Amino acid sequence: MRKFNFFLKVLLITFLNLIIVTVVLFLTFKNPTFLKLENVKIDSINDDSIVVKSNAVFLNKNIYSIRGENISIDTYYKDSLIAKSNIKTLNLKSNQESISENIIYLSTKQLSNKWNGFIEKDSIKLKSVIEGDFGPFNFNYKTNFYFFIPSRLFIENFIDKAVKRQSFKIQNFRLEKLGLKEWLWNFDIQIFNQNPFDLVLKKINVKVFAEKDKKNEVGSWNYNSSEIILKEGDKKMISGQFKTTLGGTISTFLSKINDPNLIFYVNSKIEVVINNQIFKIPYNLKVKIDPFTRKISIIK
Repeated sequence: MRKFNFFLKVLLITFLNLIIVTVVLFLTFKNPTFLKLENVKIDSINDDSIVVKSNAVFLNKNIYSIRGENISIDTYYKDSLIAKSNIKTLNLKSNQESISENIIYLSTKQLSNKWNGFIEKDSIKLKSVIEGDFGPFNFNYKTNFYFFIPSRLFIENFIDKAVKRQSFKIQNFRLEKLGLKEWLWNFDIQIFNQNPFDLVLKKINVKVFAEKDKKNEVGSWNYNSSEIILKEGDKKMISGQFKTTLGGTISTFLSKINDPNLIFYVNSKIEVVINNQIFKIPYNLKVKIDPFTRKISIIK
C-alpha cells in the first residue's frame, strides 16, 4: 500500500511538473521572427514559371529549439501577388538565426506585367506574408515582412537565363560609307535559343547615340516585319543598316576633334515572347570608330 501511495505521489508530482512546464512554455513562447530573404537567384526558367532559389532567415528567441511546419511565403509587389513558396518543415535552433533554403515560383505572366517597374529601378520594395505552425503546441504564426531586393541584378540574372548574353549578339559592324553628309553603318544580329522552351522574337530596336547621356541620337534601325520562332538549338542571323548624318554627329566631331577614334553608344531593345508573355530585353554596347580605316570595334 505504501509503495502504491509513493508511486501515486511521484506520478502526481510528475503530472503537476508537466502542467507547470506546459503553462510556462505556453506563456513564455515567442513567435519566431522572419528576418529576410537573401541570396535571391534565378535557378531555371520553364514555360510558365521562373524558379528562384533563396535563403529564408528566421530568428528563434526562445531558449529551446522549435520546429515549424506547413510554412507558406506569399510575396507581393504593390499589392499584387507575384510569387509563392512553401517550406514543409523547418528546425529553428534556440536563441539564434536559422537559414532555410527556399524555392520560390514566380510566374512569367506576373514578371511580364511588372517588367517595366522592375527594370527601371536599382531596387524594389516587396512584401512577404509568412504563415505556418511553430512551437511545441503548433501555434499558428502569421506576419508581414517588407524588404528590398536589387531588382537590376535580378533582371540581369533573368536575362542571362532567358536570353543568354552569348545567345544574342550585335556584331560585324562595318562602316560602308563615310561622307561629309552621311555615314552608312552595316551590322549583323545573331540569335541562338539555348533554352528548353520556344523563344519568339517580335521586334528589335537599335539606336545609336553620340554621347553616353543618350541625348544626341544619330541613327536608328528597327526590325518588326515578322515574328521569328526559335526552338531549342535554333539560330538566326539578321542583317541591319542605319544612317547617320553630319548634322547628327557634328557635336561628336567638335568634342573629339583631337581624338582619331570616335566613340558611340549602341542601345538596343529586343522584344521576345516567353509563354505568351512579352519581355523587352535591353542590350547595350559601346563602339569605337577609326575614321581613317573605317574600322569599328566593340569596347567592353
